Amino acid sequence: MRALEEWNRRAGESRDGLWFLYIYTPMCGTCALAERMLQIALELEPDAPVLKTNIHALTDITAAWQIESVPCLLRLEDGVATKKLYAFQSVPNVVTVLRRWKIREVK
Repeated sequence: MRALEEWNRRAGESRDGLWFLYIYTPMCGTCALAERMLQIALELEPDAPVLKTNIHALTDITAAWQIESVPCLLRLEDGVATKKLYAFQSVPNVVTVLRRWKIREVK
């Protein structure tokens, strides 16, 4: 899975291998709204390690991460998708999710 290795490399300096990936499609109005909510939420949680990508750039790993639709915010630990957010709902909801997800899970 070269693409997965590339995303882990790009996440690079994230805290302990924990990072988030916002996945969208360019012509999706819901994705644009979700991205705006995420941008505002990141003003309140600026240390959240978030990258973003068009889902079409992930064709070889969307099945591995079981992406069901866009917009999607993935929580990744050491390259493994551990949580997904599809319904962004509101800025306060996205902030709450980011705060909860920033805590590394005990294995």
